[in-house]
Amino acid sequence: MNQGHPTVVGVSAQPIPGRLEEINAFTLAGKSGLHYLWLILAGLMPVITLSAAVRLVTARGMPRRWPWAIVALIATPAFVLNWTTGQVTIGNNIFILFGAAFTRPGPAAPWSLTFAVPIGARMSRASVGSAASTADGGQARLP
Repeated sequence: MNQGHPTVVGVSAQPIPGRLEEINAFTLAGKSGLHYLWLILAGLMPVITLSAAVRLVTARGMPRRWPWAIVALIATPAFVLNWTTGQVTIGNNIFILFGAAFTRPGPAAPWSLTFAVPIGARMSRASVGSAASTADGGQARLP
């Protein structure tokens, strides 16, 4: 320390095996079963959320079906996989529209594959069930 100011004592650098764009490229070669599972779940979540929203919009006798359809598209918590390293992160305060995301913050950065639990679809489905049972004595009218 130089009169209370921090100073740099040392610096080190290590070479990487290739260009970052190549290291962090999205590829299926050499990936683990976790990567494939994550890819399947990330592909499945939009199908679940969109089908729940469509079912809600087309439900006959469903009160406030449009707001419930929007709620069906929301998913949380989010599970994030760094595609390059395989590191998993859980985000309890992340809400994802359609239940999945595939992001890359820059051209040399690693891809992040995210899926989230379709909580909104489950809540909306429960709402449809209660509305259907109230409306016609337990007969659900979902297409």
